[in-house]
Amino acid sequence: MRFQDGDIILEKVNDFGAWYNWVLANGIQFFDGVYYHHALIAFDNYLYEAQQKVVVSEPSRLNGSEVLVLRLRDSLTDKERFLFERELFRSLGKKYDYTGTLFFQLLHIFCFRRIWLGRTNKKARRRYYCTELVADLTNKVRGYFPEPWKTGPSTIMKLAPLYYTVVYEGKYENYTGK
Repeated sequence: MRFQDGDIILEKVNDFGAWYNWVLANGIQFFDGVYYHHALIAFDNYLYEAQQKVVVSEPSRLNGSEVLVLRLRDSLTDKERFLFERELFRSLGKKYDYTGTLFFQLLHIFCFRRIWLGRTNKKARRRYYCTELVADLTNKVRGYFPEPWKTGPSTIMKLAPLYYTVVYEGKYENYTGK
């Protein structure tokens, strides 16, 4: 599978590497009521994601994981590609927002998504959690996901049909680069 610029990849990781990643993933699945608990975004044949910090990786990183690939209905224009690339490079290295994920997102969910007590706007962009990174980049370029700091996997799933088409769902294996 070849990714296009702006593709959102929702992932259910099957190999965690550390017990705390397993706990975080299962907590997101349980409390947000979703199957996919991690989000990445594709650009220039690479994947960008918030792990312990925002990193770039090869698509082969997804081997063995279950994924849902969402593709923009309208491809990025040259101007949007430039903005997207600039924002991606600005986000690289930013630390993961554990407080936003573990506390503010949970509180937001328990308040029936009506109250947000976490950081907003510029303060929220100091650190990212995975879906916030994806939503913020998309918001800056296209205006989708207007409050990225509140965006969890369920919000992406709910709003995606407005702007995206599902192009693949299943286990990602044997990436060959073709």
